[in-house]
Amino acid sequence: ETGDISGRRADTAVQSIAVTAMMLDLVLMGKLTLEFTNKKGIFGTKEQALVCTGDVSDPLPPAAAFLQSLLDKFVEYNKGHEPRSLQSWMEKLMMSFREKSP
Repeated sequence: ETGDISGRRADTAVQSIAVTAMMLDLVLMGKLTLEFTNKKGIFGTKEQALVCTGDVSDPLPPAAAFLQSLLDKFVEYNKGHEPRSLQSWMEKLMMSFREKSP
């Protein structure tokens, strides 16, 4: 009725692994691409990965249809903004999970 399952683990580590796996699937399917750039900061230059939209002209395979809503987040964001870093996406997605957790 509520969707609760006894023993369900919803800690940050498990959620991080799930988000990482879903993003990796989208990269491996070519739906997202990573562009590596150097970013200058207070402590020098560091390499960062930008998450860019890949080839989204073809639909996801049926077995990966559950990834569509996540892919849509990236595509919609990238339409109107400069690509966000992989680290920023991970932080944003993890915070959205925390906000929904009881």
